[in-house]
Amino acid sequence: MFKKCTMSTTLKTEITHLKLRRLAGEKFYGRGVSYFENGHVEKLTTRKNSISGSVAGSYTYRTKIWLDERENGLDYSCSCPVGQDGYFCKHLVATGLEWIEKQADSDTGEKEPLSAAKAWMQGLEKDHLIRIILDHADVDDDFFNWLVLQASILREGKDIDVKQIKNILKGAISIRGFVNYHDAYDYYLGVEQAVDSLGQLLENGHAEHVIELAEYALSRLETAMHNVDDSDGYLHGIISDLLEFHLKACGIARPDPISLARRLFSWEVESDWDFFTDAAETYADVLGREGLDMYRKLLEKAWEEIPPLGPEDTESRYDHRRHMISSRMTAIALRREDRDMLLEIKKRDLSSPDTYLEIAKIHLDAGEIDDAVSWAEKAASTFPHHYMKNTIIDFLAELYIKTSKPDSAIEIIWKSFKSNPCMERYTALKNITRERSKWPLWKGKAFELVKEHIQEDKSKKNTLYRFRKPDNSLLVEMHLHEKDIESAWLAARSGGCHVDLWRKLARLRETDHPADSLEVYQLEIDRILKQTNMDAYREAVRTLGKIRKLMIPIKGEKSFETYLDIVRSSHKRKRNFIGLVDKKKWD
Repeated sequence: MFKKCTMSTTLKTEITHLKLRRLAGEKFYGRGVSYFENGHVEKLTTRKNSISGSVAGSYTYRTKIWLDERENGLDYSCSCPVGQDGYFCKHLVATGLEWIEKQADSDTGEKEPLSAAKAWMQGLEKDHLIRIILDHADVDDDFFNWLVLQASILREGKDIDVKQIKNILKGAISIRGFVNYHDAYDYYLGVEQAVDSLGQLLENGHAEHVIELAEYALSRLETAMHNVDDSDGYLHGIISDLLEFHLKACGIARPDPISLARRLFSWEVESDWDFFTDAAETYADVLGREGLDMYRKLLEKAWEEIPPLGPEDTESRYDHRRHMISSRMTAIALRREDRDMLLEIKKRDLSSPDTYLEIAKIHLDAGEIDDAVSWAEKAASTFPHHYMKNTIIDFLAELYIKTSKPDSAIEIIWKSFKSNPCMERYTALKNITRERSKWPLWKGKAFELVKEHIQEDKSKKNTLYRFRKPDNSLLVEMHLHEKDIESAWLAARSGGCHVDLWRKLARLRETDHPADSLEVYQLEIDRILKQTNMDAYREAVRTLGKIRKLMIPIKGEKSFETYLDIVRSSHKRKRNFIGLVDKKKWD
């Protein structure tokens, strides 16, 4: 992405310290200055209206700054992620500063660097100039390929060398080993140059060949992309261009619809990269009735070969081909508003509870509530330990309410709370019983159950698999949820709780029970200072401020000074912390 700004039209007036700072902003400018001063600009090339460079950092990035005479402004680009988002990054700043320094050290002014070479070439005989170009092509593979490509695509008439263009595409796309993130941009530039030729071919009236060449390039990319770190998405842009060329070429050349339908179906179903997703809809005008009928027949035949899956077939459901065929069939059913067809498609894969719920919802939308309940119950009984179990339980509870079975709804929510006491299940129980004016009863049962669980947990011997010591955290959370701060405090004092809950309790009790809050904050100081980093030290200073605010009214003016001396003495080796304390102006 490029950004533009309206400026004057010479490099010398455009690339200045002030304008670099304005374009980059303070953050990027400062970093760019550091890169320049530390010699990160490895290569700088100056032309009449542009400069380009290579800037080393975590990786080496390509930069370019140039004048756009049509816009009377400055354009720029960098291959780094920030530059790709259109910002004037630190690499561009470093490039600009390097150029400014070189201008100051030279007396060439604004003279075009290649002006002497241009004058020399203008005096050469045509054959001599051709010889120079061909000699350069002999030693520069990229230039050789570009030259051959231009000769192939700009040839007069319809007789173009398709085989030669395929060889160039193959050479640009094929790779050995793995293209890492550092080398991905250079790889992308080579592929882009080769692929752009298809656009030129299309403009020159070679649509039929573009279809063949685009599919050839896509087949090569399909293999290559497994071995390229395309984190910045360069290749996805190229693929988008290829698909656009292919669609336009098909619209012009009107290839055999039967053959095209077969190829599109194969691409859509078999490709790992979803190159031709929704091909039937995208190419509907080109395929016509004949091609669409063939596409549909291929899809239906493939669907017939898809085996049904049961709850035990957990691995097979992730098959890419199966997913593509199923999603295409689902799209057809939805477009036709064919509920029976949609149900049959869903029932072909019963390996996951989400399918059971989808089937239940289809029945529910049709007013078939008994069938919806049946499928939801099957999901609950078939997948009792699945991560979606609470979603299933809540959905089934809603169905029980709709069918006037509130006791059944409460019962399954209670069972889910018993099997997994937690706040999420507690609130689900509260919501469903409160609407029926039964919450006080179930609230008492819930608290008793949690207390029993805590006691049972605490009575167990320590094991290697216990991540933390059992405490009253859940009980404290439940009391806080009910806005019973006093009971939450008592539960925390009697059985302990998570540090975040202690903090919350301290905040809530500052006004009415400042001594309790003070006790918590003083314990917090020791916990915080077990860490040795500036964030922890800053947090400790903030907590000291809270302690001071509470301590002086309770224990007198000198109490905080005495306490602070104790903290200093206990943590005197933590010089950064002591430094922050010394700088703090206590209000």
